[in-house]
Amino acid sequence: MIKASHINNLLEEYHDSFQQFGKYVEVFKNPSKKELKDLGQEIRFIADAVAKTIYVWEAILATHNDVYREISDDFSKGGVTIHLDGEEEPLRSCLIEGIAKWRGQGYEMFESHGLDNISTSERKAKKFFEDLLSYEWSWADHFVKITHYLEKFEEVLNYIKEKGD
Repeated sequence: MIKASHINNLLEEYHDSFQQFGKYVEVFKNPSKKELKDLGQEIRFIADAVAKTIYVWEAILATHNDVYREISDDFSKGGVTIHLDGEEEPLRSCLIEGIAKWRGQGYEMFESHGLDNISTSERKAKKFFEDLLSYEWSWADHFVKITHYLEKFEEVLNYIKEKGD
């Protein structure tokens, strides 16, 4: 009989590495607990709700844009998009870019430059947040606790709706 833990191990994989500023950046796809813990106190990640896949790397070594440049073909292209000033890639509602810190038992998301910078006056903000929150994200909590962080965007969406935008 195959146990669930064995199935999870099949999904875990070392994904890619690239060199930047003389250092290797290792990107893990659905990493094991050991791989996660070995990444240090702070990680960056991109969670893909369509593929139910998360990519993680050591935060100090590369930005989200750096990783997009290296493995952009691996991410889902669906969802609502918003293009923020100064960003190379548009934000997609099916992807969450975040930064997380190790909090004793695992990583917990504390920041998302992209999501945190969407203006509530942005024309597409309501549609973007409705779509973002329509995806099922609890699967990602196995790797990085993100669902608690998304709760604030429910409040943002309610604010936008009350404004009438």
